[in-house]
Amino acid sequence: VDDEMNAILVQQLPRGARLTAIFDSCHSATALDLPFIYDCNGQPKQQKYSRKTAGKDLLESGLSLMTGNMFDKLSGAKQAYSTLSALGNEGNAQDITAQTRSTQADAIMFSGCKDYQTSADTNVSGYGATGAASYAFINAVRTGGNLTFAELLAKMRDTLYGKYEQKIQMSTGFPTDMNIPFVF
Repeated sequence: VDDEMNAILVQQLPRGARLTAIFDSCHSATALDLPFIYDCNGQPKQQKYSRKTAGKDLLESGLSLMTGNMFDKLSGAKQAYSTLSALGNEGNAQDITAQTRSTQADAIMFSGCKDYQTSADTNVSGYGATGAASYAFINAVRTGGNLTFAELLAKMRDTLYGKYEQKIQMSTGFPTDMNIPFVF
């Protein structure tokens, strides 16, 4: 699904267009497959294949190989090969993603959580029922003044810190200075 959303929502945008997307949904860090991910100091984070995900994938593959029918065994073998290949190409992951997912448009995405996390619901006085990340975004924009992208991300994360396990993510379609003001 993320490949299709990138192709439809991001890759079709012309140079100079701007897309600011907010995904307050579970497992959403790579919802648009944008290649450049930033920390709350505005610094790019190196993408890597999660060892936890790799271990889980290999365990599931092994179980399919041992207990499934012929189709399950083939699927398990394919999944194991894909996982091992991803681990072997980990050093090239950022370059491959940048080459295949970079944009000419100004595409920026805030996601409610990392890919392995869930995005919580909340009910806040004055806001009503909403997602925790949506609340954090609205609250930061309303109360933060002229925030940079990095400050906006930090303020959003601070709003959720200690209350929710999810960690809001920020990514872009091309290398971007996160110390410039956030504007709609």
